[in-house]
Amino acid sequence: EGVVVMDGTPRQVFAQGDRLTELGLDVPQPTALCAALRAQGIDLPAGVLTPEECAEELLKRIHN
Repeated sequence: EGVVVMDGTPRQVFAQGDRLTELGLDVPQPTALCAALRAQGIDLPAGVLTPEECAEELLKRIHN
């Protein structure tokens, strides 16, 4: 009785974190952190999934 609301790779699906949250689903913590930082004006990509990816993206901004 369920309905498919999204389709794609995990990266594509988790890049839509706001929509997932609206549906009552959680997103990985690194994804949520990057989304919160993007909301504060920090240029980070959507779809970050792992702590390592998050750290790499943050380090890129620090070293530039």
